[in-house]
Amino acid sequence: MSDRSIELAKQSISGKSKYDYFIVGISAATFAYFGKDFIPKPPLGINEVSAMLCALVLLILSVVGGLKKIENNNLLLEKNGKYLDYSEYLAAYKKNSLEGSNAINAESGETLTPEKSSKKVFQLESLLPKWKSELESRASRIEVYTNIRDYSLFIGYGFLALSKFFPMLTT
Repeated sequence: MSDRSIELAKQSISGKSKYDYFIVGISAATFAYFGKDFIPKPPLGINEVSAMLCALVLLILSVVGGLKKIENNNLLLEKNGKYLDYSEYLAAYKKNSLEGSNAINAESGETLTPEKSSKKVFQLESLLPKWKSELESRASRIEVYTNIRDYSLFIGYGFLALSKFFPMLTT
């Protein structure tokens, strides 16, 4: 990857992260503002109180979904970094085992024989597909939490607006 590509990737990750925090903050602030004085009054039905209650439930769902998305995204980035490191190690071990000469692991100072490298290749080739599968699973969860956050926020704002216009609609 070129330096420009790496910089753009960093900016993209940073921008997405800031957006996630912003959306969770907006959801939490809206919930706090409208929830602070909310007192549910029976009967529940098609009325202003029910619309506000639905809005508050959806807003808190948006906050929880957003927080879970942030948590899973941070774990994905951490695990992806390790996955990429071990993929590079695998390439280096394969090269050493194919060349047939001793090498020194620059990070640990360990002397690697072709036999040791072959063993490490075998271990990493069995582990990396599992890790990749876990990364894909976590990415799917992030997508689910993003949808929960976004749709519950959108629908929650709809119910919030409905609760404010309900008196005009029923008179």
